[in-house]
Amino acid sequence: MATYYVAASGVNGDGSQGSPWVNLSNVVWGGSGLTAGDTLLLKGGDTFTEELVITEDGITIGSYGDGYAIIDADDTRDYCVKANGKSNLVISSL
Repeated sequence: MATYYVAASGVNGDGSQGSPWVNLSNVVWGGSGLTAGDTLLLKGGDTFTEELVITEDGITIGSYGDGYAIIDADDTRDYCVKANGKSNLVISSL
């Protein structure tokens, strides 16, 4: 079980807190990235204007830093997270 970080801007890194992935499209799934039981933390105060498509089971999503992270894929706040039939998706206030 690992924890990975994402920010809405900056230089795309390795998913660590000091070097987060930039934007949801750069989240790495499987193999060398998120797998079942991992946690994905989005930078508080950031707004992500992309879909977050979950491709692994048992992923926990939360935020880090100050404020809340917002996922607003279509700029209407109607559609934010797509779990693609995966189970055990937990959205947490870590």
